[in-house]
Amino acid sequence: MLGSVNEAKRTRNRPLSRKRVRGAAQGRLAAVAFFAVALLSAGETLGIAADVQIRRECRPSGRVVTLGDVAEVRASDPQQAAALARVELLPAPPVGQPRFLRVREIQDLLLLRGINLAEHCFSGYSQVTIHAPELPRVADAAEPLAPPQAKRAERQLREAVLAYLNQAAGNDEAWDVRLSVSDELARRIHNSGGAVTVQGGTPPWSGTQRLEISVGANGQSERIAIDVQIRAIPAIVVTTHSVPRGALITAADVELRRSASAPAQSDCFHAIDQVVGSEATQAIGEGMVIESKMVRTPLLVRRNEIVTVYARSGAVRVRTAARARDDGSLNDLIGVETLADRQVFFARVSGIRELEIYGRAAQASTVAGQESNAAPFDATAAIRPANPPIP
Repeated sequence: MLGSVNEAKRTRNRPLSRKRVRGAAQGRLAAVAFFAVALLSAGETLGIAADVQIRRECRPSGRVVTLGDVAEVRASDPQQAAALARVELLPAPPVGQPRFLRVREIQDLLLLRGINLAEHCFSGYSQVTIHAPELPRVADAAEPLAPPQAKRAERQLREAVLAYLNQAAGNDEAWDVRLSVSDELARRIHNSGGAVTVQGGTPPWSGTQRLEISVGANGQSERIAIDVQIRAIPAIVVTTHSVPRGALITAADVELRRSASAPAQSDCFHAIDQVVGSEATQAIGEGMVIESKMVRTPLLVRRNEIVTVYARSGAVRVRTAARARDDGSLNDLIGVETLADRQVFFARVSGIRELEIYGRAAQASTVAGQESNAAPFDATAAIRPANPPIP
């Protein structure tokens, strides 16, 4: 038994002959060839259509990254390879912000576009770096004008628009014109020496107006349409000097002035007559725009003054004396109290220390009866004006 084991060891360690080695090598080659043929047959059976070899980095030719940008597509059918290369994957990254795309992400994008991944083989790098596309350069682009020349061209165009508005509107108005001049239009105005003609627009001359600009002289002109923002600047009332609080405003205290920076709201006054005779509720500085909250009509009734109250009922008017509880201007509704029993009621200011109330005949007689110092009804009082002029 021990001899058999030793004999087996000697047989295992005995060197092989050349004939036996050659036969073993041929057997291995035959096996490799068999497996290669089997793999090729399996590939044909599976229907592998294209080989997609992922690049290391790429720079797309347009705004959209395609499969042909990130990989080299090879197929037996050139049309099929070209169709796969044109499949769009994602937008190109912006300049200075490269994007990294993995193979699995590429495959997911292809699946979303209906590509069967089982029909294709993917190889190459596991990740591709996508750079921003190279934008085509404009050949022979004209250089922009210098800032002083561009400002001069814009000023010439604005002056031409203002002259056209004054002619088209037919009245003496001030205009606020806002426009944007492109480099090309500024260059044309500069080259023409400021020869600009304006046409177009529709009344009322406000808001966004579409104007046609003709640049050039001697019949050699080019028309360019631009949008212009136009606003008529109204005349507003401003103070000529400082006005203290409580002062009555006269015509010498104010004047009309136009300003593009003035508020376009209805808080301002646009006629001197609207503020003359008003009382300043606050101190107003020189050159300030007078707003409605800065003035009020003069006080005709002051608090604690003895006033005359007229009770009207049809053609009958009864008057009595009362005490004002508040300050009031013309047409203000304020509270008053009777002198005898201090009963409070409301009346509307109608003149200097005069107020009125309206009611039925019973109310008018009741008010007159409550007043012990009421004067007897005077027929001449019925013809007294309800709103006497302010002295």
